[in-house]
Amino acid sequence: MPPTDLTTVLMVNLLSDAYQEVQGGVPSSLTPAERAALVEYLGGHPEKKVAVLRLWQERLVWQRSDPESAASWLDNEFLSPDSLTRKEARP
Repeated sequence: MPPTDLTTVLMVNLLSDAYQEVQGGVPSSLTPAERAALVEYLGGHPEKKVAVLRLWQERLVWQRSDPESAASWLDNEFLSPDSLTRKEARP
């Protein structure tokens, strides 16, 4: 599903799954193509990124997780220019 068809809640769910994967959790269901589309969309729509991050951080606080660590991961790993090549290089 293209990111333009996703609600903010669905984007939060996808990011949460991807974040849990890098934290040692179960693999994310995002395909490389879906991940690339989400990276491109959020990178090009800062207002949507802010809305998604705000909702995700609220959820993380409720779950007693670290919202700042997740925000850092989003900016420095998930949305970084080389994030897609790192993801594709994983076994």
